[in-house]
Amino acid sequence: MEKSQKSPTEIRSLIITAVISFALGGAFCGWMANDNNLLQGTTDQQEIAKRLAERQVDILKAVLVGGFLSGLGATGTLLVVRKLTSQRDSA
Repeated sequence: MEKSQKSPTEIRSLIITAVISFALGGAFCGWMANDNNLLQGTTDQQEIAKRLAERQVDILKAVLVGGFLSGLGATGTLLVVRKLTSQRDSA
């Protein structure tokens, strides 16, 4: 059984799928991680600055992890679907 080569258009479509899924999944996870009542109970500027810095780090983590997982999932799904359709067409 020989290994099939991927054409440049297939590789390009996988990269585009991964990038778009990363952006959409990361944006969604970052939006979900945002907290609207962040400044409730703060009393001084230092506490506000500390909470904002912590929130920015939390949102960045959510964007990166969510984007990575959604990009990986979408690209993996696309690869599986292409593999199954190519096996069906060759049979």
